[in-house]
Amino acid sequence: MVNPSTYSEVNDKIFEKITIEEGQSTVVVFGSETSGGMSMIDTIMEGLAVMYPSIYFFKINNDRSAYAGIYGDAGMVSICYFKNGKIVDTQIGLSPKSKLKEKIALLE
Repeated sequence: MVNPSTYSEVNDKIFEKITIEEGQSTVVVFGSETSGGMSMIDTIMEGLAVMYPSIYFFKINNDRSAYAGIYGDAGMVSICYFKNGKIVDTQIGLSPKSKLKEKIALLE
């Protein structure tokens, strides 16, 4: 099982249960190994997950997810912010860490 305060790669079933059904505050990165900037965003998300221990941080591979077509962009990293089972913000591509923190603060 996954825990808040860690950045975890998950499948659709875990995403649905924690984010949609349970309504937990979640930051979800949709991307693939070929998405530009994926390794950079992974490093940033690992650090942010520790800073926000009550929020889940997920990574979902676009190549293996039915949700990628709904929330993601096949060619770029997409970051989606969920609260109470609903998407509250979306970002395509990389942003400064300070901007990510502003969006994450809305989930607390």
